[in-house]
Amino acid sequence: MIEVLMVAEKPSVAQSIAAALAPNGNYECTGHSLRTYTYEGKFLNKRAMFRVTAVTGHIFGCDFPGQFNNRKTVEPFELFDAPTTRILQDNSGNVIRNLQNNAKHCSYLVLFLDCDREGENINFEVMDVCLPKMRRMPNEQQVYRARFFSLVPGEIRKAMNNLVEPNRNEALAVDARQILDLKLGCAMTRFLTRYLQMRYANLPRTISYGPCQIPCLGFVVQRNNIISKFKPEKYWKMKSSINVLGSSLAIQWQRGRIFNQHVITMFTNLLKERPLTVTSVNSNIVSRSRPLPLNTVALLMNASNAIGLGPQDTMNIANRLYLSGYTSYPRTESTAFSSAFPHKQHVRSLTEGFIADKARTVLRDLRDPPKGLNCGDHPPIHPVHAPRAGELSGIEMRVYDLIASYYLASLYKPMKTRRVTISLECELENGQVEKFKTVATSVVDGGWHSIVYGSRGIEWDKEDEDGYEEEEEETVDIDAIESIQKGNRYSFEDIGIEMAETKPPGNITEAQLIRLMEKNGIGTDASIATHIQAIQNRNYVHLGSGRTLVPTRLGLCLIHAFLKIDPELCLPKVRSSIEGSVTEIANGNASFEDVVTVCIEQFKRKYNYFVEKIDLLQTLFGDVFDSITTATTSKAIARCPTCMRSLMLVRTRPMRIMCSTCQTEFDVPEGVAKISEGIRDCPICEYPILTLTFNNKSKRSYCCHCYTHPPPAEMFENQDVEDFEDGKNMHCSECPHPICPHASASLAPCPMVECEGEMIVDPVLPRIICSYCGFGFKINKYKKILGNHKECEKCECGLVNAKRQDDTIERDICPICDLSSELEEENLGMYKRKKYKRKPYDPTKPRKRRGRKRRR
Repeated sequence: MIEVLMVAEKPSVAQSIAAALAPNGNYECTGHSLRTYTYEGKFLNKRAMFRVTAVTGHIFGCDFPGQFNNRKTVEPFELFDAPTTRILQDNSGNVIRNLQNNAKHCSYLVLFLDCDREGENINFEVMDVCLPKMRRMPNEQQVYRARFFSLVPGEIRKAMNNLVEPNRNEALAVDARQILDLKLGCAMTRFLTRYLQMRYANLPRTISYGPCQIPCLGFVVQRNNIISKFKPEKYWKMKSSINVLGSSLAIQWQRGRIFNQHVITMFTNLLKERPLTVTSVNSNIVSRSRPLPLNTVALLMNASNAIGLGPQDTMNIANRLYLSGYTSYPRTESTAFSSAFPHKQHVRSLTEGFIADKARTVLRDLRDPPKGLNCGDHPPIHPVHAPRAGELSGIEMRVYDLIASYYLASLYKPMKTRRVTISLECELENGQVEKFKTVATSVVDGGWHSIVYGSRGIEWDKEDEDGYEEEEEETVDIDAIESIQKGNRYSFEDIGIEMAETKPPGNITEAQLIRLMEKNGIGTDASIATHIQAIQNRNYVHLGSGRTLVPTRLGLCLIHAFLKIDPELCLPKVRSSIEGSVTEIANGNASFEDVVTVCIEQFKRKYNYFVEKIDLLQTLFGDVFDSITTATTSKAIARCPTCMRSLMLVRTRPMRIMCSTCQTEFDVPEGVAKISEGIRDCPICEYPILTLTFNNKSKRSYCCHCYTHPPPAEMFENQDVEDFEDGKNMHCSECPHPICPHASASLAPCPMVECEGEMIVDPVLPRIICSYCGFGFKINKYKKILGNHKECEKCECGLVNAKRQDDTIERDICPICDLSSELEEENLGMYKRKKYKRKPYDPTKPRKRRGRKRRR
């Protein structure tokens, strides 16, 4: 019996696959978080044991090697030529172990990943993990790809019977986009963050640049610029009405808005006493075509407009509905079904549950859906199963109802309305004719409109992509004009003038931004929601009323800076070129290496030009943000040994110490409440050693330069130490310097049970404290205690140089041997965590001192 491993993208999908393919739905389940479903069947006309398991998205991510992750030592430009490597995603270790354990003894691999580019990329990640552990089958295909578009059992069985090969080109397209986004985004982000934080206060920790985020922000700022530059202008409109069978009927002057008050006043005076003649009465039936089924972009736009739900929340809920089997896959660009889709049977299956009435209505007059665009990825989003009462939460029910309503509306008859237009003319004394009209509408057949909007009125979109409100066409009750016939003559019942002002467009809405991103090729159907959420998380925009996006000061300054230096960096052109290039890879028209090389060279030129013109940015940020040297949140804390100017403490988050002259910046540990200047300099870097006071009132010695840039191990001869990892900070208590009194050496193992820390000297209090658990004691009889890097001959504990309060002579003493008689309760200030129990001390059994190594 052969064994076949089948891998899905999510655990819930794996269970649905096993339930659909197992004989009579009978399968066995093993495992906990990542379960494996097993059943027997046939594969390639052979008896087989099937193992169905899942991953949880991407197994690997794209990043730089460790030596390029130190932002302080690596220049941003170096990242363009830096190699990239695959790294494990969070919790991917369990996924890999599960895949490899299941791949043992398996001969074939069937991939049930999502049918998009990301899914194809995950296919090859799974292959890299599983194939080395599988049995070899010479001269035989071992890997197959199942293409399915919903979790309906029939769809899954159809995919299993029509297996294909994985598409490597689509996987390489995803790899190329990840590399390009990583290199351009990281280089620009690191440069902007370093440059701006060295000069301005009140900025976030990271000033992020993304090839999709910044063009997305650009659309928001572009609308804001139109609003800020808009100058309102007064205009006048004529308000007039006639009397029809005792009722007042409003009519519209065809000239519309007049921007000269004298002109409209003259026309009003000329028209007052003149009669009106009906020149035409036109009545026709207007058919409003059915909507297309929803793709991802249409779902996000309609959810924002109709439900008031953000794009990211909409995608999360749609994904939950898909995994629960209620809807089809929510990431698709298609708006057309295949010709073989069984709409009638599908709608009949929805006649139970809370959308049963709509389904029965559509079933009575079922029609073929309108022609849309079939992109060949997934069918449009549609309901798969009708939930019953209580199965979904309130917001999930609203999203499901939106999806189901648009699907059913696309299969129902068009909406028909009756529109009656009456035209009137008024002849002036000089023979000039002024035209008026009135319009009345009524619903003849609600059609699809009754499925989507129910009994509500006609939902016309009164706002275009530019955000300007369209001028409303006044309509009247159709019963009021039934008696009007051609040739009738009327007099003005009322005629007057109404003044108003032109209005700027509103702030861009989420729906309008989504439409612009799709139109300009910014992001994909799967990433548009992520980019909109990202610019909110980065504090570039905030959400206003009516789901509008309003740029912040930081967002405005960034886009204006890009427009001033290199507009292409914030316009859709760069992103569109990237998407076009990776699409060529996916279609097999270009090689992966050529596309990456050409795009990287283009990015290098743009980066160098941006750096050359960066001084133009200061004129924008300087007017909005406070300078580091003049901000009230900054103060001089010490003197820089390089330029002899002041080191400034910036108290805004992130707290840091910096020198504006040398353009250097140093990290400050978290939880610091106060920093005060010490009395000595660091013997390694000559920077002043400061005293940190933390929020819990504890104190600690701190060298800003060594903490941010730990010295290499070569500086400490005859010391058993190792280099720190790139980006790691070094406290004075971890420094093995043999002379500096603040470099506290390890004295002995911590006496607490279950603690593997080392007792070290803290010269600030002074006290001896564990470097890991925090246990320690302060010796009240001693006013000075420093480590001297010597060892006790009896117990091998580190000696300390101590001075009593009543003595002037410093002595080398052992904390265990010499102070054991003095460690009484009345002489100790204890600092002990409850979860540790103190070990009994046996002075006759010396404990071996463990050498303190610096972390790698």
